[in-house]
Formats: sequence, structure tokens, C-alpha cells
Amino acid sequence: MQQLIAKLKSYFTSKVELQKAIAEAKHAIMKKVDAIPQPEEAEENVLYLVKNEKSGHYDIYIKLNEKMEWLDDTTVDLSEYYTSAQVDEKLKSKVDTAEGKGLSSNDYTAEEKKKLGDIAEQATKVEKSETNGNILVNGNETRVYALPETVIDEKDIATDEEFSELLTEAFGE
Repeated sequence: MQQLIAKLKSYFTSKVELQKAIAEAKHAIMKKVDAIPQPEEAEENVLYLVKNEKSGHYDIYIKLNEKMEWLDDTTVDLSEYYTSAQVDEKLKSKVDTAEGKGLSSNDYTAEEKKKLGDIAEQATKVEKSETNGNILVNGNETRVYALPETVIDEKDIATDEEFSELLTEAFGE
């Protein structure tokens, strides 16, 4: 890049001079014509577009060394390109990257990888049960705690009314 800049500076003394030279340069233009012009009628720096009845596209001709030369045609083969619908479909499976991570990087330790690999496909599933003292193991009620036999059952506890009667009997009104 530096060489190009140095070369431009050796040819032109200012940016304005360079822009003027570009503006004054002869640029090729295109003209659509019904037939290939004869070399003596053709203009310099003109690309002639002539309809090709077989292909339906335009053939491109230019005057070169006092002869008309075929350059190319306007056929464009887009068969290797995706359509908008195909691009949209591909974007549905796009995976976004996270900063500091690559799509194929191993971001967890070998120990974690081994731990995950050791989990059985049918591992035991433990959940909370609605029954006090129970848990669900793979969906089945399992008792894990029971009150000791020495604990007083609720049916053996006096009601407020019974307790009031007891106090009245013991201490009077």
C-alpha cells in the first residue's frame, strides 16, 4: 500500500490533481444496438450489447485494433448460489458463539466430562413427596422418617376445652 501511495505522489502533486485526472480519463460506456457495428463506424471505449436470439442474453463487443471483438455475454449462472428461502432455512440452524468460547472448544474439565459420562441413562430420580416423612424415588413413595413410638399421638393430646376442665378441677374456678 505504501508503494502505491508513493507512486501516486510521484505522478500527482495533489489530491485535487489526482481527482481531476480520474475525472478526465476515458471510461468505457455501454450501448445497446441491434447489430454489431462495422469497425469504421464503432467508437473507442464503447461496449456494444447485441441481443443473442438463441440465448436471449446480450453478447458484448468492443472495437479493438480496428476489429470488432466479442468479449463475453451477459449470461449469469446463479445455480451455485443460495436463494433467500435457502438462506433463511440455513439461518434457523445457526449457532451463535459466546465471547471467549469456540464452537469446538472443550470448555469444561476432564473431571466434569467423566462425571457426566458416568451418569447412568436410568439414574435414580428423587423428588419431594406430599406425604410427611416420605420421598418419591423414581415415582414411588418411600418412607425415610417415622415418628418414634415414644412420641405422643395427636389423639392422646387434650383439646383446649378438656385442658380448661382439668385446670378448673385442680384449682377451682
